[in-house]
Amino acid sequence: MKLLFLSESNLRDRMFVRDLVHNCKFQDKILVIHEAYGGRADETRMATKKLSALFSETLVHNVAFMAGQRNLFSQDTEGRWHLKTDMIRELVQPVRMVIFGPVTGPDSSPVLADAVSMALAARTQLGIEDTFVFTANPLSLLASRRELIDTEDDAARLLPVYEEEAAAIGLARRLRPARIVSPVNYAM
Repeated sequence: MKLLFLSESNLRDRMFVRDLVHNCKFQDKILVIHEAYGGRADETRMATKKLSALFSETLVHNVAFMAGQRNLFSQDTEGRWHLKTDMIRELVQPVRMVIFGPVTGPDSSPVLADAVSMALAARTQLGIEDTFVFTANPLSLLASRRELIDTEDDAARLLPVYEEEAAAIGLARRLRPARIVSPVNYAM
């Protein structure tokens, strides 16, 4: 299973989203986790649904959920995420992709969760093979090189060269091992 992590800046870029959905060529199962959109639960839900609809239009069969739905993602009192791995694996069987928005809690008082910590938990508990992070600028030279961030040294080596992509490098460092890619070349 592959993990695609989308930042809010990725979601806001229409060209990025268009390229992302049109270049999804993985044969493997895909888990997409994205950051909160607009700082509000309703906007985040809408972004998740829109992403799902766009993938559906390109015949990438998917289902979309908020992390808190069916308690698929839940946190204990110490802040650790627990996933209903059996249910998630069951959800992904008939489709290629499951998309999660970082909204937890009841509908009456939704909470925006930290998507990075959700992705880390998913990678560990679901046995994710590859993690992909996208640059803010889809035309970045860093993304065209498909750099793998596996150690602190990998991130430290890239930061002075690609200062403008510090956010993507930092994100890949947190999710390591992770590959920094573009929406055009991520499924190569």
